[in-house]
Amino acid sequence: MNEKYPNSTTLAPIMQANLKEIRETIGWTSEDLATLIGVTKQTISNLETNRSKLSKLHYIAIRTVVEFEIEQLQQVDPDRARRAKLLMSFLSESPDIAKQSGKHLDLEQIQETSQLIAKSNSYASAEKIIRSFAPIFATGVISLLMKSANTRKK
Repeated sequence: MNEKYPNSTTLAPIMQANLKEIRETIGWTSEDLATLIGVTKQTISNLETNRSKLSKLHYIAIRTVVEFEIEQLQQVDPDRARRAKLLMSFLSESPDIAKQSGKHLDLEQIQETSQLIAKSNSYASAEKIIRSFAPIFATGVISLLMKSANTRKK
């Protein structure tokens, strides 16, 4: 079976740990996200605080609405769309980045980076945040990430 989100087992914990940052980067409240995926605001709160585990169904629903929203944002707020796309690329590719650079997957470092991206006020500043990690992950890997984020924007 060819799944649209084949790495959900690996990526679900990363998405869950960074769900608040994803929401904030896009400009959603927890209630907005809850409404979009058909759950309660309390469910989103439980996911963000790790009181509940992100199921595969939640993972797919969140990825779907986030990707759709990024497409919509490109029309009204392209800079926010690019930041959201960069954040999603960073989160999605973190396992591969860690593997290619010979490092272990550091969820705490990923979350700190995503918090900085979520608080950034422009794509340019978000890009600088990612580039500042080049010494940690290796410059070539960061270049691949930036290329991936830019490719996804089309």
